[in-house]
Parts: sequence; C-alpha cells; structure tokens
Amino acid sequence: MLERITPLKTELADYGLNEEMITELSTKITDYEKVLTEPRQLINERKTTNELIEDNIDQIQSLISNQIDPMMELFMDDKEFYLSYKSARMIVDPATRKKIEEIENPEEQTEE
Repeated sequence: MLERITPLKTELADYGLNEEMITELSTKITDYEKVLTEPRQLINERKTTNELIEDNIDQIQSLISNQIDPMMELFMDDKEFYLSYKSARMIVDPATRKKIEEIENPEEQTEE
C-alpha cells in the first residue's frame, strides 16, 4: 500500500495526504510486520531453550550417576545419611502417581 501511495503523494496532497501521514503509515506497517513475526520467533527461542535444558539435565544426571553416586558409597557405614541420600535421589513423577491413584479408586472417578 505504501509503495502505491508514495509515488502519488503530490496528487494526493489535495486530499489531505502529507509527509507526516506517510511516515506514520510506514511506522505502523513496520510495527505490524514485527508483531506478525514475533510469535514464531518466540516459539523458536522457546524450542532452543528447551533443548538446552534437556542437554543440561542429561549432563547433570550423568554427573550425579557417574561421580556423586559412587562417592556416596563411602558413606554406606552411616546408614541414615546414605539412605536419606538415596531417597532424595528417587524421582517422583506426579502424573504417574495420579494415574495409579485413579486405577486404584475407579469408583471415585465415576462419581465426579
């Protein structure tokens, strides 16, 4: 639209079109184009960030499994400390737990 108006700005001046209006239109078009591409850009950034998080989690799990867990075996004599560590290392998946509870109590699910 701007490409069509700019060459005709002298003819359209009789209808109230001025340089300020053309500049404002250009700014609004630029802002609109940014808004159009922003969601896709945010999706790409989020995807990259999630992949980096997954890589970091893998590195952390490897560090714990390959270095810290073997070192903790030095503390097996202190049963309370060692068992506390092992318990803290267990991963609880709340989604899985909920599914198990639903299977155990199917009558509660139908009453809702």
